[in-house]
Amino acid sequence: MKKSKGKKEVLISIIFLALLLGIIHFSVYPSVIYPWTDEIIYVGMAKYFTGSLGPSISGFYELMRPPLLSFFYSPLYLLGIVREVDINNLEGLNIETFRIPLYTYNYLLNLASIVVIFSLILFLGGYKEKKIKEKRLLLLSAILVLIYFMFNKIYINYGERILPDPLSEGLTLLALLLIAINKPLTKTSKKSYMTMFVSGVLFGLAFLTRFNQLLLFMAFILLLLLEVFILLMQNKKKKATRILLLIIALLLGFTIPFMLYSLFLRSIHASIFEVLEKASEVVRQDSSLFPGSPIYYLKELILTVPGIFLLLIFGIFHKTNIKEKKWAEKRIIIQAISLYVLILLIYLSFFFPLKIYRYLFSILPGIIVLSGIIMYEILKNIKRSVVYKIFFALFSLLLIVNIISSAMIIRWHTVKNEDYIKDIEFIVQSLKSMNISSENYVIFTNKVELGMYLKNTVIYIRWWCQKRALELILNNSKEIEGYAELYPLLDIHSGYKVVPIIDYSIPVLADEEEKRQEIKEFLEKKFGVYAYSGNIYVYNPR
Repeated sequence: MKKSKGKKEVLISIIFLALLLGIIHFSVYPSVIYPWTDEIIYVGMAKYFTGSLGPSISGFYELMRPPLLSFFYSPLYLLGIVREVDINNLEGLNIETFRIPLYTYNYLLNLASIVVIFSLILFLGGYKEKKIKEKRLLLLSAILVLIYFMFNKIYINYGERILPDPLSEGLTLLALLLIAINKPLTKTSKKSYMTMFVSGVLFGLAFLTRFNQLLLFMAFILLLLLEVFILLMQNKKKKATRILLLIIALLLGFTIPFMLYSLFLRSIHASIFEVLEKASEVVRQDSSLFPGSPIYYLKELILTVPGIFLLLIFGIFHKTNIKEKKWAEKRIIIQAISLYVLILLIYLSFFFPLKIYRYLFSILPGIIVLSGIIMYEILKNIKRSVVYKIFFALFSLLLIVNIISSAMIIRWHTVKNEDYIKDIEFIVQSLKSMNISSENYVIFTNKVELGMYLKNTVIYIRWWCQKRALELILNNSKEIEGYAELYPLLDIHSGYKVVPIIDYSIPVLADEEEKRQEIKEFLEKKFGVYAYSGNIYVYNPR
């Protein structure tokens, strides 16, 4: 009874403190944040699923994107929580109209991810500790590293958007958490196989949320197979066979969401391998490159979370009590996360042509978990050695600096929001002046918030699309060739007039200036410019 009571106290503490941190973060973060690039794609896919389930909502499905985030988001349309705005009724329209429902929904996703990360830190750091003092140290270590997780540039810029990263990381960590709690590798029971099966399903769902999560699943499988090999070398065939059966249960669980996704793709004439191939081709196109140094991601990671990086260095070179534990699950989980982080960092740095800051989000939760374990060991031994005291002091200093820099970033977002509101007001007035009817027009725009909510507004396109691609768009052609940004156009119905609204303030590469000018001249020739404010051009449909 006491043991059960102790577990409940820890779990209640986890949930309470995660909620508290979430509320603090929510209270200081801008109440509305301007929409960003890929969000329109995932919202458009949600509209696609919603239209299939019930209401007639214009949406699109982009093959290279994993579908799960959009599928989870689509019920907000079915329930009427999110509504599309009719461009015939634009009174009082502003950025808050567009953003708040999305922000609230994604905040809940992030809160769930935070609870999972918090829980995993505690379980891996010593959930079995019986002393109250040790439990308090666990909670303190989790709080310290979670503050770093919630108040850094990566999370502030991308963590609370309609992007798949938080949900994907949360599902993966939840799969590992189940294994850490139920200990299937060290306990012989039917529950062990069920644990691995359910974890496999969660791994599969994480993969359908963001494809790179397959790397962590493969790393975990690889380490389990290595464990089987070692046992066979030690002539422990019975135990090796049992772990092999657990691997099969894990793979069977993963297969279920994988097969459901494959059946869905077959309904739209594609296969999972075709999707992965197209995704790979798109990021390798010359027109999609954001060139940078191979050390770009490592450098930005160190600059973004220097305290966490310090903890990882400490963990690599300092022998901790974790290495002496006999809990097989703990050891393999730590190794799997470490291997995943290393492989992903190497892949992004040397084999992935895009150098985009957002992709660091895939690495961040894993290193937060690892650093939480190391922080627990530091706090546990801080009175025994000067080395522990020095590392804790350095971490605390870097944490304070990180919070201050985060406040500056939050302020920048607030200013940016004010600029976006002015842009929205200008666009709204332009549309009103043209007497645009949502029954007859499709708005072609790179202003993301319009694509999220306006009826018949489904297109987001980047500057590096070729002139030929733009011609295909404006002619409502279905002969789209090779650009992920153009896949949404496959769902545009003929018979609509097109209103291009282009924001030329979005930064482009130096060698893309010619393409941008070409698009501009093409639109002016076809439509003529109706109005412009700063870098925003509204073209008049003839």
